[in-house]
Amino acid sequence: MFGGTGSAPTFLAGGVGNATLHGGSGDGASTIGGGNNLLAFAAGTGSTTLIAGIGVSVLDGKTGVGPEVFSTSPLGARGTDLIGLNNAADTVIGGTGSATVVGGAGPDTYVFLAGHAGGMEVILGMKEGDQIDFGGYDSDPIASEHLSNGSDQITLTDGTMIALVGLGQKLFESAPGL
Repeated sequence: MFGGTGSAPTFLAGGVGNATLHGGSGDGASTIGGGNNLLAFAAGTGSTTLIAGIGVSVLDGKTGVGPEVFSTSPLGARGTDLIGLNNAADTVIGGTGSATVVGGAGPDTYVFLAGHAGGMEVILGMKEGDQIDFGGYDSDPIASEHLSNGSDQITLTDGTMIALVGLGQKLFESAPGL
């Protein structure tokens, strides 16, 4: 399915089978996602929300230029996601299942919410200006943090694991047990 052109918003949702979805090519906002196995492309200059489905999801934000929000596994779906961010300020909301995220050139934000977690997030290309935010945790969300093979390995109190590949330093020195 292909989104429209111009400034009107685009909403595309995958179904039970495989889906390939292309966002709108104008400056209107696009919402794209869902389905069992999803191949989704951002497009245009408007803001885009890309939502992973169940099964395997490839969310390609590099094809759009506006700010993007990605949801890796909403509603507890345990999918496997591959996500590419563009050069705008993008946001990735981690969830269940596993996701590999390739960061973009803009200042990106990686969000982990208590109750929408338990997965494995591998982040490539974490850079200065990027940030990690935590929401809904009762106290310090970091259960442990260590360096392994030149990457920062973080485990949250709800079992979520985060690997910051290529980041040879700990981000959260004050975490308990360090």
